[in-house]
Amino acid sequence: MKLSLAHIHLGIVLVVVLVFFYFKTNQIVFAEHVRFDESLDRLRQLDATLNQDVLKARFRTLEADAGFQEQINEQKQIAGNLAPPSFIPETGRHLIRQKVHELSELLAQRAELLEQ
Repeated sequence: MKLSLAHIHLGIVLVVVLVFFYFKTNQIVFAEHVRFDESLDRLRQLDATLNQDVLKARFRTLEADAGFQEQINEQKQIAGNLAPPSFIPETGRHLIRQKVHELSELLAQRAELLEQ
């Protein structure tokens, strides 16, 4: 099998594509991704626990004030520290910040409702 000019061009294109994807994947900072993902997981966990506790309190199988405020405070703290990773484009970071702000407002409303 002879190497033709087309084979050489194809090889060069493949090397350039591989180099491009290598640098593209290195833009992701895995430590930031892990921190962001763990924060979201903790928020989900706290939300689920709080929902369960509210139902238990409603059906009187749990004290009326079973640490709701501490759970909400922890959620607010996590939401306040939730910064979008730097490798996300600015439009995506803006949307994430907007959703975090909405979450903070909802947590404030939830705290008010639970105080009643």
